[in-house]
Amino acid sequence: MIVSHLKTIGVTALFLVACGETAYAAPEAQTCHLAELCDSQCVSNRNCQLQQDSRPCGHDISIPLVNTIHITDPGCEAAKAAQNQIYEMQKMSCEASKQGETTRCEVSCHSAADACSTLVTKGVRLDEKVILWVDDHPENNNYERQAFSELGAKVIIAVSTEEALHELQLQHVDVIISDFERVGDPKAAYTLLSEVRKKSNAPPFIIFSGSSTQQFEVEAKRRGALGETNLDKELFDLVARAVDTRKKQ
Repeated sequence: MIVSHLKTIGVTALFLVACGETAYAAPEAQTCHLAELCDSQCVSNRNCQLQQDSRPCGHDISIPLVNTIHITDPGCEAAKAAQNQIYEMQKMSCEASKQGETTRCEVSCHSAADACSTLVTKGVRLDEKVILWVDDHPENNNYERQAFSELGAKVIIAVSTEEALHELQLQHVDVIISDFERVGDPKAAYTLLSEVRKKSNAPPFIIFSGSSTQQFEVEAKRRGALGETNLDKELFDLVARAVDTRKKQ
C-alpha cells in the first residue's frame, strides 16, 4: 500500500467566508504546483551512449634496412565502419525514443496539472478525503495522484480487486477510482463494482481506463458507477462530484 501525502499550496492571504457551518478558503494560487514540476520530473533516464567499434585494423611490419611499414586490413576497416554506422542508427533511434518518453510524460503531467488547476480555480478542495485507487500499474497514474494529494486528498493504492476490498474493510473511503482491466480479469472494474455495491453506504465508483467510448460510459453507469472516462479533466470533475455527493448523504 502506497500513500501519497498532502502538498501544501502557498497562500499569502486567506479569506474565510462563513456559509452555515462551512468555511471556504480562497487560495491565491490558481494553478497546482504540479505544473511547475512537470518539466523537471519528465527527464528520461535512458542511456543512448553506445561504445564505438575501435578495434585496430592494422599493424606495423619492420623490414631490415627499410622503414617500418604500416599494413591496414581493408576488410577490418569496412566491418568497423559498418558496425559504427549501425551504432549511430541505434543511437538515433534511442534518442528519438528518449524524446518520445519525455514528451509523453510532459503531456501526461501537464494534463493532470491542468485538471487540478481547474478545481483550484473553482475553489474545490479535497481535504481529508480518502481516494482508493485500484490499478495493477499504479505508475501510470503518478501525476494524477500527485495532483489529488495537492488538493488535500489522501490517496491509497490497491493493485488488485482483493486488495481493494481489504482496504474498504480497514478504513473509510470517500471515492473509488478503478482501471478497467487487470491481470486475470479483463473486466476487473465491473467485478469490483459489483462487490462494492453490496456494501451499505458504498462510496462512489469511477472507472478511469486507457480508452473510453459512449457505450462504455453508458454501461458503467448502468452497473452503478458514477462515471467512466479516460480524460483527466473529466476524472477530476467526477471526483469533485463524488465527494460532494458523499458529503450530502
